Amino acid sequence: MEFKDEALAVILAKLSKKTGVVILYDEKLVNEKFSGNYSNLTMVEFLNRLFKKYNKAITFNREKKLVIVETFGAEKYIIAAGDEKRSQEILPFMNGITKAQLEELHREQYELYREGLMNKDELIPGLEINRGELEKLHEQQGEAYQADLNSPESVIPGTDGTTRGEIQKMQEQQMEAQRKSLEDPEVAVPGVEMSQGELRDLHERQYREYRESLNNPDEVIPGLDMTRKELEELHKKQMEENK
Repeated sequence: MEFKDEALAVILAKLSKKTGVVILYDEKLVNEKFSGNYSNLTMVEFLNRLFKKYNKAITFNREKKLVIVETFGAEKYIIAAGDEKRSQEILPFMNGITKAQLEELHREQYELYREGLMNKDELIPGLEINRGELEKLHEQQGEAYQADLNSPESVIPGTDGTTRGEIQKMQEQQMEAQRKSLEDPEVAVPGVEMSQGELRDLHERQYREYRESLNNPDEVIPGLDMTRKELEELHKKQMEENK
C-alpha cells in the first residue's frame, strides 16, 4: 500500500477491504495523517510499522478475521471495515466499544485459549496434528536428544565429525598430561625460575627449619625481643601469680 498525508480511517478502511479483516482501533486516531509505501508485509507487520510511534498491542483473531490495535490511553474503539455489511453481521456490538468492554472480551478469549490448551484432541493450526500428538512428539524428541547426549558415537555439532566419545577421551588425555606435568620435578614453575622439584625441596627445607626453630630455646621470638625459653618462663611466672 502507498499513501501520503492520508487519514488513518481511510487507510484502515482500504486495508480492511483488501484483506477482508475487520480492524478495531482508537477513535481518537481517526483523523491522524500518515504517509508510507509498504509491500510484501503481513497484516500484523504492516500495522506494527503504521503504528510504530504509538505504545501498542496488536491482537489478531484469525477465526473471526478481526484485528484489535490497542494503543496506550485509548478509551473507546471503533471499527474500520471495508465491507460494512459484514461488519454489522459479525461485529454488531463492537462499534463504539469501551476499554472495559474490550478487556472483558480479552478475558473471555483468554479463557477459551486456556481451555483449548487443555484439550488434547484440538488440532494445532498449521500442523495438522492435535495437542496430544504434539505433546507426544515433544517427549520423543526430548528422549532422542538425551540419548544423543549419552551416546559416545554421536557427533558434536559444529565440529568436523568429532564424536562425544572422542571429545571425552581427548579431555581425559589432557587431564592425565596435566597431572603428570605437576608430578614431574624437571618441569619449570612459571614466574619462579626454578623447577617443581627445586621448589618442593625449598618448601621442605623451610618447613624443617621452622620445626627446628620451635625446639630451639635460645631462638629470639620475632617482635618480642626475648628467646623462646624466656617466653616460656614468663608464661610459667604469670600462671603462678594467677593461682
